[in-house]
Amino acid sequence: MTEEVMEEAVSAEYNFIGILNRLQHLDYWEKNDLMSIERQLYEELTRTPDNTIGLTALLRNQIMQGNIAKSKALAHKIWSIGGEIPQIVEYAYLDSLLDLGMLDMAMVLLKPRLSDISDIGIFAPAAAKFAIMTGNFNLIEKLAASPETSYFGSLSDFIGVYKTMQYGEHFKNMQKIILENCKNKMAAFDYNVYFDRGITDLEAVVYISGSKEDCKNMQAEIEKKINGYFASAGIQRLNNYCLRLYPVTEHEAKIK
Repeated sequence: MTEEVMEEAVSAEYNFIGILNRLQHLDYWEKNDLMSIERQLYEELTRTPDNTIGLTALLRNQIMQGNIAKSKALAHKIWSIGGEIPQIVEYAYLDSLLDLGMLDMAMVLLKPRLSDISDIGIFAPAAAKFAIMTGNFNLIEKLAASPETSYFGSLSDFIGVYKTMQYGEHFKNMQKIILENCKNKMAAFDYNVYFDRGITDLEAVVYISGSKEDCKNMQAEIEKKINGYFASAGIQRLNNYCLRLYPVTEHEAKIK
């Protein structure tokens, strides 16, 4: 590789990281900006088509536009190319896998980071998100117990209710129902923790590629299946966990 080619590659990677950072600050409804960035990325990628940093930026861009099938194809392409990438880019890729509900691939990336929670660094939010999506109470407790990630203590408070009631498996099964029904349209997964009712409440927020009517119908179907699950198990559904579905176009910027 000549010095000129090396300089061009470094310049491209620098530009791609800059685009990734810009995407973090864009609301998902800023369609014109997202389409402009998409054109810029394709132009850059014609020169370096297997650049995983550029492809990761394109992946985030496509998720934000609600192009789920294309996003999943890009996620698999990046996976097949592999190689070393900066941590901040690896995090963006991992977070994208979680937003798309591609949990098996996300787990492969997360597993080495979970061997020492005290050294998990920037991957802690992704680990917590993965733990909620899969109902992994042990991981939540590890995060809450570590001084470096003790800010996840509120999640530990939430799961304490489920553990006391021996509802851990039921929480996992609720998450499976949600993900199974959302997997073909899922574009983002977030959560909120509330403390204003005397107990810790958790709200899961799923953004899908679709209209408000699609969200309404999907949520009704999921609630029906969750309620049916608890009825068939002969137990009461706890009221400190709820689900909200929104069109991906209503998602705000990751970083304000």
